[in-house]
Amino acid sequence: YMRAPATADNSPLLEHTLMPTHMQARFSPEELREAELVAPFSFTKGVPVVRVPGFTMANAHAFGTLLYDLATDPGQERPLIDDELELRMLGLLVELMRANDAPPSQFERLGLPEKGPVGTEHLQIRRQWTLVERGQARIIPDE
Repeated sequence: YMRAPATADNSPLLEHTLMPTHMQARFSPEELREAELVAPFSFTKGVPVVRVPGFTMANAHAFGTLLYDLATDPGQERPLIDDELELRMLGLLVELMRANDAPPSQFERLGLPEKGPVGTEHLQIRRQWTLVERGQARIIPDE
């Protein structure tokens, strides 16, 4: 199960860090101009974190929310529409997000409830199916 952002603008996309660096460079002054010091997470030992606008090279919304049966489709070539299974996967995803102190912005970005149960109103595969089909059409088949 790969949950796409709920909206095409992929927002709010925020990065939280204790060390403002990328893989090979520090954050630039431009990136830090919008930085905020925000409340700590449960795993930061009481230390506040730096929050900056996030950046992505590709918008995951363009491909839609995807669900595969890895036992019968290990190559992930045939996405599924299965509301019952998606609801189960959503429950597991939200449970893990809550257990790992995911920020409220991540629940909002994914269209999930920060508190309370997951319901059918949170299902996305059917709503995003045209995106899934377009994404699948972009894949170049093996020759």
